[in-house]
Amino acid sequence: RDGNTSNESQKNANKQKTTKEKTDVECEFVMDMDIISDQNWSNDSGTNNENNHGSGITSSEEPSALKSLSSLRESSNHICSRVALRIAFLICFAEDYHNHTDASPEKGILSKRSKMRSRSKPARKSHQCFEGDLALQHARELLCIVFARQGSTVASTCDFLFGENSAYDDSILSNLPENSAKEDFHSKSKALSFAMRHRALRVATILCPQEVIARVVLEETFSGDVGDDHLNKCAFGSFVAMEVEAMGLPLPHSDLVQLSVMHFPSYARTIWRNHGGSSSRGFSGRLLLLLLELGVNHHDTVDWELFVLIFSELKRLELPRSLLLACECAIQSSAVSLATSQKRLDVLRIVADATRKITELIVSEVETNVGAGIEFNVLESSSTLHRLVTVINTDNIISDPTWFVQASIDLSNQCRVRGLKPMGSEFMKAAIRITNHITDPDIFCNASSIISSTADGRVAIGESMSYERRDACQQKSVYNEAIHDFERSFC
Repeated sequence: RDGNTSNESQKNANKQKTTKEKTDVECEFVMDMDIISDQNWSNDSGTNNENNHGSGITSSEEPSALKSLSSLRESSNHICSRVALRIAFLICFAEDYHNHTDASPEKGILSKRSKMRSRSKPARKSHQCFEGDLALQHARELLCIVFARQGSTVASTCDFLFGENSAYDDSILSNLPENSAKEDFHSKSKALSFAMRHRALRVATILCPQEVIARVVLEETFSGDVGDDHLNKCAFGSFVAMEVEAMGLPLPHSDLVQLSVMHFPSYARTIWRNHGGSSSRGFSGRLLLLLLELGVNHHDTVDWELFVLIFSELKRLELPRSLLLACECAIQSSAVSLATSQKRLDVLRIVADATRKITELIVSEVETNVGAGIEFNVLESSSTLHRLVTVINTDNIISDPTWFVQASIDLSNQCRVRGLKPMGSEFMKAAIRITNHITDPDIFCNASSIISSTADGRVAIGESMSYERRDACQQKSVYNEAIHDFERSFC
C-alpha cells in the first residue's frame, strides 16, 4: 500500500511538473531552455513542411523571404535573446537570490522555494547590500559559468541558475559517497554546453556594467587581459562556440580564452575546406553566415576569395534571410568600406547581386502568395523591407537603384489591386525611401517618374518627400522666377 501511495505521489508530482512547464512558469526555466528541444536540428529541410506551401521560395531551408524567423540563425538569436532577458528579469525579482543559507553541501542542490520566492517589486538597496555589490555577485556567478572548464555539469533539479555549491568542477564530488551517490548525482546533472555559457554571458552583459565584468574577469583570473578588445573577442568566441556546437562541428579548443585568441579566418578556411561543399543537413545558411563572420570580424584584412565564395553559395542556394544577414554583416563589419578603399569591384558587385537576389525572391513570394490568397504579416514584412532598403541605400553598393524602385512599385500595385492596401503601402514606402536617398539628378528623376506613374504614388511622394529636397525644389523655383524676371526686364 505504501508503495502504491508512493507511486501515485510520484505521478502527481510529474503531472504538476509537466503542467508548470506547459504554462511557462518562470521558476522552471533552466539555462539550456527546453524551448529549443522540439526543433529537429538534423532535419534536412530545417523547417516544418507546412511553411513551404505557397511560399514561392525554392529553398526549403528558408521558406520565406519576408518572415523574420524563417532562418535557423534568426530563430536561434531570437531564442537566445529572449531567454537571456527572462533570466535577467528573474534574477532581479528573486528574493534574496544570493543568500543560499539552506544550501546542502551533501547534495549540491539548493532549495528552489527559498531561492525563488517571487516578489511584486524589484529588490531595493539596503544598508547590507548595495547595488554595486549585487552587480559583482551577479558577475561572479555568471562568469563562472561562462569560463567553466570542459566537462562541467549542473544539477538538473536546480533553478535556472546554479547555486554556490553547484558543479562547476569535480570538487563537489569529494563530499559524496563513492558509489551510488555519485552515480545518482551524475544522473541528475546536465553537461554545461556552450549555449548555456553564451546565454550566461548575455545575462551578465544585461545586469552588469562593463567595468564590473572586467574587474571580475581579472580578480577570478579568468584572463589576464581585460581590455575592451579582448573582452569583445571573448564574447565573439563564446558565440562562435555556441554556433559550432549547435551544428555538430569540431571546435579547436574547449577553453573560451583560447578560442578567443585563435585566428578566426584560418578557422573559417578549415571549416570551409572540410564542410563547406558537403550537405549541411539544413544548416547551410547558418554555417555560411558563421564563416562570413569569422572572416570579417575583428580583423583589418579580409579573405576576399572566401568572402565572394560565401556570397555566391548563398545566392546559389537561394537563402534570402541568410543573404540579408550576410549583406548586413558585410556593411556593419566595415568589409564594404574596406573593399571600396581597396577598389575591390568584384566584392561590391557580389553584395549588389545578393541584394538584387533578395528582392527577386521577395517578388516571387509576394506574387505567389497574392495569387493564392495567402495573407501577409505586415509588421514582419515592414521590418524586412526596412532592413533591405538600408542595404540598398548603403554607399558604394548600388549606383542606380531604379530597378528596385520599379520592383517595389509593381508589388505595391499588385497588393492594392487585391485589396491588400497595408501591404501595398509598405512597398510604396520602400520605393520612396530609396528614391529620397538618390543624389544623382537624372536617376532621381527616373525613380520619381516611376512612383508618380500611379495616383497613390503621386500622393505618397508628395507627403513623404524630405524637407531638404522640398526646400531645394522651392529654392530652384525661386531662382528660375528671378532669372525670368531679369530676362523680361530687357524686353
